[in-house]
Amino acid sequence: MEYNTQKKKLLLPEYGRNIQKMVDYLLTIEDREERTRAAKTVIDVMGNLYPHLRDVPDFRHKLWDHLAIMSEFKLDIDTPYPLPSLSKLQEKPERLPYSSNHIKYKHYGKLVQNQRAGRSGTKKSTDRSDRQPHEEIIPHLE
Repeated sequence: MEYNTQKKKLLLPEYGRNIQKMVDYLLTIEDREERTRAAKTVIDVMGNLYPHLRDVPDFRHKLWDHLAIMSEFKLDIDTPYPLPSLSKLQEKPERLPYSSNHIKYKHYGKLVQNQRAGRSGTKKSTDRSDRQPHEEIIPHLE
């Protein structure tokens, strides 16, 4: 018995092992025209797996990109779209600048701190009926 953990790792597991086997078979076809025709058939099958995405404008383009990724960019076919480069896919995104603002009560978050700062000039209510909903939840912050 052969387990999935013993098999080759899937590059895009959302398409499944059968589509991966089809892509591997494409790599063995010698004739370029035949390989291109078979690749278009594989693209149609991949599109049938996600029929709700057919209305997305660049859906076919994504399928061709996924085909290239699944073949590890070894597939030599005529594609209707330019294929992405391997270096572009391995490129790391830029670091996001995180704010370094100090939040006094981190477990309540910045929203509560901003609410408290916005009403700092108002008179503190002692009657429970006059309190705002957040004042009842967090009375010890006052």
